[in-house]
Amino acid sequence: MKIIIEHKNKTYKFENGYHAYIFDNAIENDFDVIHGEENLLNFVYRVGECYLKDHNHTPLGHLTDFMAQNWNDIKELSRYEILDKFYNQLP
Repeated sequence: MKIIIEHKNKTYKFENGYHAYIFDNAIENDFDVIHGEENLLNFVYRVGECYLKDHNHTPLGHLTDFMAQNWNDIKELSRYEILDKFYNQLP
């Protein structure tokens, strides 16, 4: 499977639906506007890594929102630290 997304005259190709979903959610969170387009794919793959490697039933939309809103504080953390912060802020 190949998913192709055109955004702002650029083409992005993903082989997994969850990456396309994360990309869409990042755009909805204005991630590219706030953090720059150069960080967008790094964000998509970082969220995807946290999502896939988590042993819980991670709510992907909530994880994507959390990481987009806290990107500057968490981008250098390990996926375990990111997920720990994520789960600690859930009600």
